[in-house]
Amino acid sequence: MSNRFYKKLFAYEKVELEFTSEALQAIARKALARGTGARGLRSIQEQILRRCMFELPSRRDIVRCVVDEAAVEGTGEVQVETSALSDKMANAG
Repeated sequence: MSNRFYKKLFAYEKVELEFTSEALQAIARKALARGTGARGLRSIQEQILRRCMFELPSRRDIVRCVVDEAAVEGTGEVQVETSALSDKMANAG
C-alpha cells in the first residue's frame, strides 16, 4: 500500500501517521468496490488525509494522526493527538 508515502510526508512535519489494520482493510474494500484496485488506494488515502495534511503546517502541537475504520467509512474523523508541551508553548507565545 502507498501508506508509506503518507507516513513519510507526515514525518517531514514531525507527525506520526498510523493506519489501524481495520482501516487498511476498509481502504482495500473501498478500492475493490470502486473497481480501482491498487491504483485507487492512493486516491482513497489522499481523500481521507486531506484535512490533516492542510492543518499540519500551521499546527505545531499535532504529534500523531490515527486513521481508523470510521475515518475510512466517513462516519468518523482522523484521530489527532496533540502534545501537551506544544499546547503550553503555543499558549505562552
